Amino acid sequence: YLSLGEYRQAIELGQLVYPGSLDAITLEKIRDLDALVGSLIQHNAAPEIVAEIKSYQQATAASFAGWENRSVWVPLVENFNDGEGTEIRVGTLNPLDLELEPRQNHRRQDVISFNNHPISNDDLVNYQAQDAIRAARQQHALLRNPRGQYYTVRFGFPATEHLHTGASFGLGMALLSICSMEKEANLRKQHRLGKHIAFTGGMDFRGSVRSVDQTALEEKIKTAFFSPLNLMAIPTENFAEAHNTLEQLKQQFPHKQFQLK
Repeated sequence: YLSLGEYRQAIELGQLVYPGSLDAITLEKIRDLDALVGSLIQHNAAPEIVAEIKSYQQATAASFAGWENRSVWVPLVENFNDGEGTEIRVGTLNPLDLELEPRQNHRRQDVISFNNHPISNDDLVNYQAQDAIRAARQQHALLRNPRGQYYTVRFGFPATEHLHTGASFGLGMALLSICSMEKEANLRKQHRLGKHIAFTGGMDFRGSVRSVDQTALEEKIKTAFFSPLNLMAIPTENFAEAHNTLEQLKQQFPHKQFQLK
């Protein structure tokens, strides 16, 4: 509820565990966590509730505020079977990380691994990673210079212990690649990625963003919407369907500040 901006529901839920009267406070008018904490203290809310909200506020600021050039949020969707023949689609939000090191002895290729494992040639992740690196290099003359530096590139989801496959995090890979390469090359103009944004989309070798599977898109939007994030970048081809999903969510939770780009 705090992530959705639904502060009254959050406090009412908290009062089930930590009883206390907050009748004097009008939570509908508060849309800022600082103001919420101040009002709760002013109206003698249970200290445990105040502590919980402060803890959430600090964790959110650390994970979802500021800028990055080595990590980006990517929503993933996995399908599970409930054992009775029904397929359950589950969305999670994951930080895609990138480690970049100059290649030794000026070897003439980028070497790419994923979750610390070499990527098989026929894996979709391999195609996405190769296209992402190529697209990133095309953005600057220095990066696409055939005599330029090549790198050891390590993509991964550190919170998981198994490989993910698919094409929908190619956009995240490409953006991370250009940000990291700019930093390594000490280019004057360097890009960074907002930690408040989730990215989904495939990548082709020309640097164009490919659409993602429509059946998984709705779950990805819901996953980002119910998180502390407030922005999600999606392929243009998916925007109409994605907008409909977002409108339905906002009808249920009108206080959530969330956009699709």
